Amino acid sequence: MRNYLAIITLFLVTLTQAQIMLPAYQAIQYKRNTLPTVITSNICSISPITAGCSSIVSNDGGTTVTVRGICWSNTTGPTIALVTKTTDGSGIGSFLSSITGLTVGITYYVRAYATNNVGTAYGNELTFTTTAPPPLVTIGTQVWSTKNLDVTTYRDGTPIPQVTDITTWANLTTGAWCYYNNDPANGPIYGKLYNKYAVAGIYDTASLNNPSLRKQIAPIGFHVPTDSEWNTLLTFLGGGGFQTANKLKPCAYWLFPEYNTNSSGFTALGAGKLSYFAGFLGSLNNSAHFWTSTNPSTFISISPEQGNVPLGAIFFIDWTGRAEMSTEYILNAVSVRCIKN
Repeated sequence: MRNYLAIITLFLVTLTQAQIMLPAYQAIQYKRNTLPTVITSNICSISPITAGCSSIVSNDGGTTVTVRGICWSNTTGPTIALVTKTTDGSGIGSFLSSITGLTVGITYYVRAYATNNVGTAYGNELTFTTTAPPPLVTIGTQVWSTKNLDVTTYRDGTPIPQVTDITTWANLTTGAWCYYNNDPANGPIYGKLYNKYAVAGIYDTASLNNPSLRKQIAPIGFHVPTDSEWNTLLTFLGGGGFQTANKLKPCAYWLFPEYNTNSSGFTALGAGKLSYFAGFLGSLNNSAHFWTSTNPSTFISISPEQGNVPLGAIFFIDWTGRAEMSTEYILNAVSVRCIKN
């Protein structure tokens, strides 16, 4: 009889221990299978009707991520219940999504998502606004933007810093921009002024030393014109000089505009420039300077202290009627005008 009692007691103790351990085991199981962790990393390549988005699933929650992608809306908090979503594979790791069917000038909200057998997790929310296409004019065989570039990021969304201190300009080896006279009111009219590093897409030390890492500053479908493309424009409009300059300049935003016709439709404004060692020099409405995409190939000695400063090619117009190819110190800030691919 005692043996039976011992067996029954052992059974009850074992059952009680199992009941005590079961919630802990269930908790362990629950903790192992959670929602994935997903990060909405960056919006890039923004155009009038499309954009790109990079994201990463950093943790699958202990069970396989079966689908991942992004969802977007013109209101905050988009979900996968919307038709405006992508499916971009499965599993953990980074992925790139294409956002299509957008409307010009609208602000959109984007979240990455990842789904496993526990449910769907969402990443942080990012916003962006689609850009309006630049106004264009056809001159000969070329299609030009009629406004100066006015962006604060490279094509992929990497920021281009604003620099307002003249001493800082003299020591830059990466891209930067400023308003003429550091006055934001000049931006909507004249656009921004950029150094040559910005035009070359140099945004950090690595890209300074390795051209393959450099960014694009022009919007999708456009590029910064080469020397040859500027010369094609000059030739079509008469080869340079007074008559050519008048065809490029409107009556507004220039000194002595009496002969300006802007018959080409190019609309070159006297946006001036920033000299890295002398400032803005009162050049507003006196001259227009446009970078080319041609890399610096010559140097000029400024002083024994400063040494040789590289020169970059520009297209130059001034109030006296000059319209010609010239050069500019790559540390200076001048305008950028884009041409269609």
